[in-house]
Amino acid sequence: MQTEIQQLLEDAKIIFEKSPIKKYADDNSNKWAYAISASKIESDKLLILEFNWGVEGKQKYYPQEQIPAESFKQLFDKKELGSLQKIYRPLLEHFTTEEIDNAILSNFCFFRSKQEDQLTQTDLDLSTPLFLKFIEIIKPKMIIGYSNNLKNYFIYHKLCTELKKLEIPSNRRNLLVAKGIFNHKEQAIPIYFLPHPDAKLTLAARKQAWEFCFGSVQEKK
Repeated sequence: MQTEIQQLLEDAKIIFEKSPIKKYADDNSNKWAYAISASKIESDKLLILEFNWGVEGKQKYYPQEQIPAESFKQLFDKKELGSLQKIYRPLLEHFTTEEIDNAILSNFCFFRSKQEDQLTQTDLDLSTPLFLKFIEIIKPKMIIGYSNNLKNYFIYHKLCTELKKLEIPSNRRNLLVAKGIFNHKEQAIPIYFLPHPDAKLTLAARKQAWEFCFGSVQEKK
């Protein structure tokens, strides 16, 4: 697997050079680059997914060249998960400690940007084959997405089968939660789209979203 991931990093380097987001960043004296994973990579693990890698302030980022060595739990302990620090304990109510501690943290689009809407369709078209290759390599047992744009992109492009959706009222608006199966090269991977941990929702709405995806905690006891 390490050889395959290293080749994927080389492929990402070549493809990123063609991307509009690189040209945009370069034109604005920014260095945003790309990454594949924030955590160590193993097969048959939970894959925690956001839309694309972010950028903090005017910080410069360099292309990822090494396969990460730290686990999801180690990143949590070091408080390096950003807003995803908030999902660790709720996940423990639905999965085993081992499953969560060894989850893989990645993004659908490997290219960085300060805002998600800075990515063009060309950026996504270039990056998507890299993501699909990543899926082929790691063969995740499940994908859990925490991005409204990720959910909308997968639904709009019909990347899920057996799709089920639920609208949940919260703060005078409706939250759309979804789950289905992501099919790729004979892999049928359960995929769930939960609200981002920073989304302004009522506690009841967030609880209902998690129960729609994974069932209630009481049912598991």
